[in-house]
Amino acid sequence: MKKIVKILSMSLAYLLLLSTIVDSNVVNAKEMFSKRNVKKYLNYSTLNYSNENQIEKIVQYKNKALVFSNHFPNLNYNYNYSLAGGHYDLYELKNNNYNKVSDNLVGNNISNLTRSDNIVNFSTYQYNSEILTKYYYDFNNSSVTKKDSEDNIVLTNKKVAIEKVNQKYNTNYDANEIQYFNFNEICDYKGNIYTTFSLCIDKNYNYQFHGVYNDNVEYISNSISVPYISFDNKNRLVIQEPSTSTLMIMNNKHMIKVNLPKNSSSNVYVVNNHLYILNRHSLSKYRYNAITGKCTLIKNFNEEIHSIHTDKNGNLWALKIGNDSNIICKLYANTLIEKYEINKNLYDLSIYDDNNITAYNTKMYTSIHK
Repeated sequence: MKKIVKILSMSLAYLLLLSTIVDSNVVNAKEMFSKRNVKKYLNYSTLNYSNENQIEKIVQYKNKALVFSNHFPNLNYNYNYSLAGGHYDLYELKNNNYNKVSDNLVGNNISNLTRSDNIVNFSTYQYNSEILTKYYYDFNNSSVTKKDSEDNIVLTNKKVAIEKVNQKYNTNYDANEIQYFNFNEICDYKGNIYTTFSLCIDKNYNYQFHGVYNDNVEYISNSISVPYISFDNKNRLVIQEPSTSTLMIMNNKHMIKVNLPKNSSSNVYVVNNHLYILNRHSLSKYRYNAITGKCTLIKNFNEEIHSIHTDKNGNLWALKIGNDSNIICKLYANTLIEKYEINKNLYDLSIYDDNNITAYNTKMYTSIHK
């Protein structure tokens, strides 16, 4: 009997050992599969231009991308960019090939850059003449069109903005008192248009007002800094007040006010009832209470993150810093899943969806298509 028990014990131990080995092999197999599943895009391409040009921004749309390449003459560290007569060349990328679609758009800065489906809206600003020119680019026919900038369009938006400020703050400003006014139209993920504006009453910018509105939403502020405007994965308007460390999440006329943790940067992204905040290279996840506005820390990610991005549906992506390469990750629940491995020198992303991404820096780019 003792012999039988001993044999059974030895058999059980062997089975446990075998089970451990099998489980270990399964884990290793999963890890190996996971690593193999991260597709490598370590090669890169460059635009055929001189050292005076730099890639400033890329906007992805399906399997195409629009490149904004700025050109400053006599580019060096001591150059006064505020006096430069720079211009922009536009290129369209497809399958790592490029085609110039426009050149010599005068300006030193690209602003008001938004994409609604196949249309990219943007403005060029020239420092030495304070000229702001508005354009739109159509991916369907690869064309750049200068927008109508008649005075009555500006005056109409200016009048509406002043009326909204007067109504909220019980003031009586008129157009003659406004020293500075700027407006822009931005689009959410479904193409709904919002108008944003900034206006100042005196030349020293002591009395500032900012706002964003459409037929369903209105937010007016006298903050000393311009609010950050974005949209979350539910297509809700998100407004961040940097001077007050406050975040507003707006769904039509309903507003949720969230008090951000101390030292929060502008890199705040809303996903469902959570906030993802990137401070330097450290990413943290918080849960916010929609009633009290209080934030509770849920997780500090261990990965070193260079930047956070969203795709056309508001899904969250991160560029993780590696030793020999950088990794493009997509957020699933509480985990950053590695999707693509790219060249170490590429540090910016434009993402349309899982299968259409461009990674780039000022001189290089690589297109990711599946």
